[in-house]
Amino acid sequence: MTQLRLSAPHSRSRRTTLVCRILSVLLLSSCTGLFGQSRSVLEEKQDALLKEIATTSRLLDKNKSMQSTSLNKLDLLNKKIRSQAALYKNYQKQIVQNEVATNRIAKEIAVIESNLGDIRKNYSSLLTNAYRQKLQHNNWLFLLSANGLNEMWRRWQYISRIRDAWKKRAANLLDNQSQLEIKTVELATEKAAKAKLSQTAGVLLKQQEGDKRKLEGVLSDYKKDESSLVADLKKKESERKKLLAAIEKIISAELASAPENLPNTPMGRIATSFKASKGALPWPVEKGVVTKYFGSKRHPLLPNVTTSSNGIDIKTTAGATIRAVFAGKVISVQAIPGYDQVVIVQHGTFYSVYSYLSKSNVYKNEELSVGDRIGRARQSDNNGEVHFEIWSGKEIQDPLLWLNKR
Repeated sequence: MTQLRLSAPHSRSRRTTLVCRILSVLLLSSCTGLFGQSRSVLEEKQDALLKEIATTSRLLDKNKSMQSTSLNKLDLLNKKIRSQAALYKNYQKQIVQNEVATNRIAKEIAVIESNLGDIRKNYSSLLTNAYRQKLQHNNWLFLLSANGLNEMWRRWQYISRIRDAWKKRAANLLDNQSQLEIKTVELATEKAAKAKLSQTAGVLLKQQEGDKRKLEGVLSDYKKDESSLVADLKKKESERKKLLAAIEKIISAELASAPENLPNTPMGRIATSFKASKGALPWPVEKGVVTKYFGSKRHPLLPNVTTSSNGIDIKTTAGATIRAVFAGKVISVQAIPGYDQVVIVQHGTFYSVYSYLSKSNVYKNEELSVGDRIGRARQSDNNGEVHFEIWSGKEIQDPLLWLNKR
């Protein structure tokens, strides 16, 4: 009877502890899969947006001395506000993840505390029974009073099981207490992270409101002279079409003279390597922010007007160095009105185009390696800017799909 009373609780406790540990492991592994990777991605995106906003702010600071109706300032303010909106959305996603993690950890703590209660109860019962047994007889006398060696061996196994049960109960108690302490710290960490994110998001909203007021001021100044703005847009569209025609003419000539067995030539192999590098090409400038995107976009001042771009405009520091994004051959260096110096580099059947260069450092038919200097960015107000395009044959590509996600 005594043997059954001691071993049964141990068996139940062991099963309970095992089930709790399995559930805990499953919860942790599932949360790591659902939230761990996503959290790291969000944090990486957060860092990238913070750097983007910092770069935009520095470029704006250099425009303080310029007139309030500067197009450069308008582009930069638009960019900063978009980045702030993306960052705020990022913070909200992280806050939701913190709430999920906090609830999960709280449930795990409840399971551990419940498990601890069962272990303490069984542990106390075990100690009480062991104490009573010790008062009733001595273990050695209990062994020596056995009728033969077989009974003595069974009694020895019985005493050993009691000692093992006592040790396991003690180990389980310490293990669960340790888990409880770890989870309590983890819960406090998650709550602190959530509070910090909420506070940071609130500060960001106030900064965004201030930048929106600045943007409204710039827009108000421009609306006073809308006719001048429309004329400027028409001029830029005309310049864009001239650049487009010039690039198409040069690329058509190159494709017409390409060998029939192009894939087996060095040019064909470069094209294959270029295509394989999609999404991983380095940026043409070390630092900068995109202020004009590929394709047709609605104008921020004139809702009924759309503007088009064959590539992206990057605001950077004045005089910034422009570098080749891939190995290739220079097939054109020329000045085009509105775009200053324009350099086209061939990468097999792909082409990278660098415009808004105040100075070019390359010549036609020059072989380039990735990272080689092509020229310097022209100055716009107190900043630099570069227009960048990528072509696949005669098809214009969105450069952001080809450049690395920095």
